[in-house]
Amino acid sequence: MTAKYQPGNPPERELRTWLADELRRISNALGVFEFAQLTPIDVEPQKPHKAMVVWAVGVNWNPGAGEGLYVYNQAGTWDKVN
Repeated sequence: MTAKYQPGNPPERELRTWLADELRRISNALGVFEFAQLTPIDVEPQKPHKAMVVWAVGVNWNPGAGEGLYVYNQAGTWDKVN
């Protein structure tokens, strides 16, 4: 799995080399993933949006059916993925 892209500071010289390196880092960050790993959460996201996917622990925040994978739907509720 690739790392999240964090922009670097442009140098005063050799801008062409720096830019090529930054574009390569962006490409790596956006590369094809073989898998996705979710961090389990125990509080509802502050700003959920349609199609957001989370792994809920189901203790302090239970979106409906205990621990598991949930998708936020257009109606504004969480659907457990079975």
